[in-house]
Amino acid sequence: MAVIYEWATFFCVILVTLLFFFSDLVVSHGAENTLLFQVASTKDRIHLKTTHHAYAKHLEQCGDVAAALHHFKEADTHRVEVPRLLFERKRLGDLEQYVLREGLQVRCKR
Repeated sequence: MAVIYEWATFFCVILVTLLFFFSDLVVSHGAENTLLFQVASTKDRIHLKTTHHAYAKHLEQCGDVAAALHHFKEADTHRVEVPRLLFERKRLGDLEQYVLREGLQVRCKR
C-alpha cells in the first residue's frame, strides 16, 4: 500500500511540474484550467501565484478584464498590474475607484 501511495505522490508531482512548465501552452489554447488550479493549489503551492499571474495575462490579452483582475489579485500582483491594465485600457473612472477602494498610495513621477 505504501508503494502505491509513493507512486501516486510521485505522479502528482510530475503532473504539476509538467502543468507548470506548459501552463503557457495550456492557457494559450484556452483549455479548461480548473484542473490546473486544483492541482497547483493542492499539490504545488509554490507555483500557484505564478499560474494565476500567467492566466491573468492571458485573460487580459483576450479582453476579459474582470476575470484578469480576479487572477491578478490571487497572484498578489494586483497592486501594479491592475492599475496598469486599467490605465492602458483608458478606464480612468474604474482606476480611480480601484485605487480608492484598495487604499493604494499614488506616486506621481515628475
